Amino acid sequence: MKKYKKWSKEDLCYISENCFKMKDRELASILSERTESDITVDMLRRQRRNLKIRKKRGRPCLDQKEAEIKESENEK
Repeated sequence: MKKYKKWSKEDLCYISENCFKMKDRELASILSERTESDITVDMLRRQRRNLKIRKKRGRPCLDQKEAEIKESENEK
């Protein structure tokens, strides 16, 4: 049986403001704690898509500076 959740404006704003800063899994767990209801990753993705917010597919690429920092840490 599918779960239905009435999303509040605050929840939708939180998703749109933080979707590029966090993973969907992290956002779902934070919203679950805030709303005291079980929000799955699929529910969050569906709402993000309804808001016309698309993330890039695949793994995130590192900036050049971050890649250099990781290389220098690995050399130590």
